[in-house]
Amino acid sequence: DISSLKHLENMYAESNKIRSSIPTEIALMENIRVLDLSQNYLTGEIPQDVGNLKRLEYFALSGNGGLSGPLPSSLFELKSLQYIYFQENSLTGKIPSSIGMYQDLVGLNLGSNEFTGSLPNGLYNLTNLMFLYLHENSLGGSISDKIGQLTALTQLSLYGNPFTGTIPSSLGLCEELENLYLHETNLHGTVPEEVCALTMKSLVPQEYNALSADCYPDIETLVPFITCGCCDICCDHVTLECVTAVME
Repeated sequence: DISSLKHLENMYAESNKIRSSIPTEIALMENIRVLDLSQNYLTGEIPQDVGNLKRLEYFALSGNGGLSGPLPSSLFELKSLQYIYFQENSLTGKIPSSIGMYQDLVGLNLGSNEFTGSLPNGLYNLTNLMFLYLHENSLGGSISDKIGQLTALTQLSLYGNPFTGTIPSSLGLCEELENLYLHETNLHGTVPEEVCALTMKSLVPQEYNALSADCYPDIETLVPFITCGCCDICCDHVTLECVTAVME
C-alpha cells in the first residue's frame, strides 16, 4: 500500500520483477527524494501524478522496456531533480524545451527510446549537466553551436540518431569531456580541430572509445562520411560496423 509510504525518503526497488503500471498513488510519496524502479517490467505511461513529488532528486525508470508515451508535463515541475535515468524503454514524442527548467540537473539519460524531433533549445540551459545520453533514438536536425554552453559535460552520447549537418567546433569549449560518441549519425564534414584538441586534454581512452565518428571508409564509396584524425573508433556509415582507429 503506497499510501503507507508517505514519509519514505529513499526507495530502491530495482530488479524486483515488478509487473504493473506506475500507480497514480505514487503522488502520496510526497517526501521521496530517491525513487529507483529500474530493471523491472513496468508498462504504460509515466503518470502526471509524478508532479507531486516535489522533493525528488533522483528518478530512475531505466530498463523497463514497456514504459511508453511522452514525458509527462508535470515532470518538469520537479525543480529539485538532479538525475533522470529513463533509458531502455519505449518512450516517445519530442523532448520538450521545458527540460531547461532543471537548473540543478547533473545526469540525464534518455538513451534507447523512441524520441523524435530535434534537440530542444532548453537543453543548452543545463549548465550543471555532467552526463548527457541521448543515443539510439530518432532525433534529427543539426547540433547547435549552443552545445558549447554545457561546459560541465564529462559524458556526451549522441550516437544512433539521424542528426544532420556538421560537428560544431563549440564542443571544444566542453573541456571536461571524457567520452564523446558521435557515430551512426548523418553528421558529415571534418571533426573540428577544437574537438580533436580535447583528446590532448580530457578525452581518455578506456574500455570503450573516448571519441567516435563515422570515419571508416564507406563500403559503397570507399570514402569516410566524416574525416577525423583523432578518433579512437571509426565506424562505417553504411554497415554501422566499427573498428579501433590506428593512431600514429
